[in-house]
Amino acid sequence: QLGLVRTLADSCLDQNTAVTFIAFVNQELRALVKPADICNAEDFAAQVETPLRAIVQKTSLRVDILATICTRLANYLTLSERSFTGNQLANVMAFIKLDFLPNDIRLALVQDLADPDKPNSTHLLPILEDPDIGRILLEGM
Repeated sequence: QLGLVRTLADSCLDQNTAVTFIAFVNQELRALVKPADICNAEDFAAQVETPLRAIVQKTSLRVDILATICTRLANYLTLSERSFTGNQLANVMAFIKLDFLPNDIRLALVQDLADPDKPNSTHLLPILEDPDIGRILLEGM
């Protein structure tokens, strides 16, 4: 499938952007933390935060990776109706509170979780009610 992705990238993007995008797809996609891994981590700091920090905090912050992970996490949490354990919700809240997560990406993630039209929004209310998350969002504006 990489050949098709390369063809589409070359036809739609300038050469530098296409090369960067192909490198992301080819190399970095393997490094993405899966939404289920975020939710089900026994030790969030060791299993999610530390490895993710190592991946995204390079010479410049890899916001492309963070944005992709946040989009995948929002879809995982909202698009199918399921309940979550207290530990799973705590892990999602810890992810939202990561100090290296840019506030605009954090806000977009929280807005996705708050969307009442999403099938699972009622199960995510504890995340939205967290005062620390509210404070972080307000201070970042």
